[in-house]
Amino acid sequence: QGFGRKQLVRFLDGELQAEAAEVARRLDHEAEFAADRRGLSYALAQGHARPAIVAGFQRFLEVATDGQASSSHPATLERLQRLQDSQ
Repeated sequence: QGFGRKQLVRFLDGELQAEAAEVARRLDHEAEFAADRRGLSYALAQGHARPAIVAGFQRFLEVATDGQASSSHPATLERLQRLQDSQ
């Protein structure tokens, strides 16, 4: 039967949907990283020590996420590494 116009449209539509979903996932993850950095800056502005903030954040993430990533949240280790690397 071949690959007709309708099949091509469905294929491209599916490909674009998958690509759009991946872009949205990356944006969600970047938003989470940005929120982590904002939280760190707020805590530092309040006079908390950076190692204590990171340790508290690590404990929170372990309890809240069980160390797993989700569709909208990056993995705990990646979040902690980025937080420790941020200035």
